[in-house]
Amino acid sequence: MNLSQLRYRIGIGGLPWVAKTALGVARHALEPAKAAKPAFELGSSDPAAPRILHLHSGWAIETVGRLWFTGQTRARVTFMRTGDPQLTAEFINGFDLVWYGYSSLFRQHPCDPAKAILAVHDPAELFPERPDWKSACTIPEEHLKRLRGARAVVVISREMQQVLENAGVNALRIPTCSQVPLRNEAEIPADDPASLLSVGRIYRRKNFEQFKWLAAAARQRHGLRSHLKGDHFPLSEAQYLRLLDRHSIYLCTSFQEGGPLPVMDAMRRGAVVISTRVGQIPEIIDHGVNGFICGSDAEFLEVLRKLSSDPQLLHSLRLASLRHIQQVRNEAAIRSEAMRALGSILEAPAI
Repeated sequence: MNLSQLRYRIGIGGLPWVAKTALGVARHALEPAKAAKPAFELGSSDPAAPRILHLHSGWAIETVGRLWFTGQTRARVTFMRTGDPQLTAEFINGFDLVWYGYSSLFRQHPCDPAKAILAVHDPAELFPERPDWKSACTIPEEHLKRLRGARAVVVISREMQQVLENAGVNALRIPTCSQVPLRNEAEIPADDPASLLSVGRIYRRKNFEQFKWLAAAARQRHGLRSHLKGDHFPLSEAQYLRLLDRHSIYLCTSFQEGGPLPVMDAMRRGAVVISTRVGQIPEIIDHGVNGFICGSDAEFLEVLRKLSSDPQLLHSLRLASLRHIQQVRNEAAIRSEAMRALGSILEAPAI
């Protein structure tokens, strides 16, 4: 983290962020060192099946990879963290394909481009964090060359698929989904007051300045409480679920996203999502039916006014949100998309 990023995060998070971050750093330093996670394999037991190395740099990409590849029998997929000492050039070249959880990992651990599958999860991997990134920015030539030279490129949103196609890069799309437990409809109180939540690391692309302004306006005009979970230290699952369940509305103000995953988490816990048109949002939100897509402060505030003044509407939309995410982002559907993409990769020119 450079000085500019630190100043930005302090400006958004204030003293609570500083305190939580300091406590998190201290707690992490006092914890006993964890053993490195070993490599593991999923998929086919057929020794003749193609061998894929899935490189990842942390739990999030590993979780996505597990979701995509668990239960498939077309290939043997070995998961390995990028810091594993086994990860030599000779080791990598022993695989038929190398799936890079982030496209940037290709620079660290290159292979024959004909074997490389590059996953682009977030536009920030290729573009600066600017609201006008799609209209005013282009992909650096170095990145374009790498993407065009790879065997396949995988993205997680139709938005990113279209952006890459406009740049001359064909991309396969495999959407993501939340892994948090589904909330029972009966657990969602009909008289819960409207309250706002947003979750995410404090990056410029999250546009938390807008969230803070909207939260302040909603509190002043309608008495809505709000919470921004913006520190880098994760909650336990139980703590995270309690946080989600305490808020009836999830407010996403991002201008650049691959997911966002917390939106899907919130929907699985029965929150109404009000969001910008970003990432996978248009794929999972049917405006006015199970959530709202807004393009201005005025639109956000008008939706918040409606929801805060009509508990029955709020409750019905919360149920619609919960039901809809089960339909459009369930594991079976995700795995079906993943197997379709994997099939097209394996059937491409000879491995």
